[in-house]
Amino acid sequence: MRSFDKERPILYLAPYERGGLETISELISEANDFIYIISPLFCNEILADRLVKKKSVDSKIAVRLVTYPIEAYGKKLKDSAEKVRKSFCDAEIDVGEFRRNWGNPRLFSQASLGDLGTWWGLHGKLMVTDKAALFFSSLLRDPLDRRTDIYVIFKDDDHIDHYCKLFENMSEVCDRLREISGDKKVVWDDEIDFSEQFHSKASNFDLYITGFPWIDSGREILWKILSNSRSSIYGIHEIIGDDSKRYNLVDLLIEQKKKGLDIQFIIAPFHTIQKANYKNSIRDMCGNGILTYEHAVKKKFATVHSKVIIVDDHTAVLSSFKLTGSGIDEGKGKSNNEIVEISNDEYLVTELKRRFTFLRQHEGTTALNQKLLNQFTKELANRPLWQRFVQTAS
Repeated sequence: MRSFDKERPILYLAPYERGGLETISELISEANDFIYIISPLFCNEILADRLVKKKSVDSKIAVRLVTYPIEAYGKKLKDSAEKVRKSFCDAEIDVGEFRRNWGNPRLFSQASLGDLGTWWGLHGKLMVTDKAALFFSSLLRDPLDRRTDIYVIFKDDDHIDHYCKLFENMSEVCDRLREISGDKKVVWDDEIDFSEQFHSKASNFDLYITGFPWIDSGREILWKILSNSRSSIYGIHEIIGDDSKRYNLVDLLIEQKKKGLDIQFIIAPFHTIQKANYKNSIRDMCGNGILTYEHAVKKKFATVHSKVIIVDDHTAVLSSFKLTGSGIDEGKGKSNNEIVEISNDEYLVTELKRRFTFLRQHEGTTALNQKLLNQFTKELANRPLWQRFVQTAS
């Protein structure tokens, strides 16, 4: 491999170019010294088996995870999660649990992950080995490649070093929170009085953890970038649904559009969006001239799950957060813990823009307009309640 090729990131848009299962499996195979993974869900049995086999072949390799505890999984995922966790335990793979009850119990519902409802906690995804760093947006469950997810592989030393630092920081905070809370539910304001910051700055990218107890806010990070944009904002984002009264990102996008910026977003199908305020955000964007597309291919069930924004063709925002209150909001216990990379890598920006153009021109992509949105709303209202939240593959 030529030296400058090693510095270039490698991008895949799953499932169209290459799946996440193949991508992550290859990184596991290539690793020699360590494999660190952050993921809210880890119940993909194939990936788990490959980690266990890697550990069995070389017992000295360090394999560590930060993920949710078993009790946070919904009924459909719990059997797989328990099987995976037992295999990790038997293989002596280190699993750090970011407990779901860490947060203000007044602010999250009782619904489990995998069921309908809202939860607060770990939502960031990241993988790093001694050979590569991986930013990804997928959930490590079965099946893995049912959605359009972005995978970005970095093989430069800067990314490997900074991703390792991020993993160590999150792992350390998990340990500290566990010591404070144990198995009980805690109210942040009353019982946890420490704050944390992770902002790792490299030559051409910045890396953050957002959401309490980390003090950085996804909203503040995005606001600075989007408010300073001068020509264009392109996004591939699962959901846009900001109902904040202050520093509302949808209002900001509309304001920037009125200044003449080219603003376009590709989102998950409108009829799959559950909350009325999220739907209203999309209507506001379309009504104010922001080109908004929905993407889904029934045959491949490839609905949008990526979280990427490209600003002025020179800045890329890779993130794990949805553009919703639980994704970007600030404040104790009021948002998920997310991972964000802000990059000015010219090659990365160009390649992300190329994937955006591919999706926008894809046969499974439809431009939304007010008439179409009203039609979706009417159709949705006529469905039985249980069908309103179900996507069919046929």
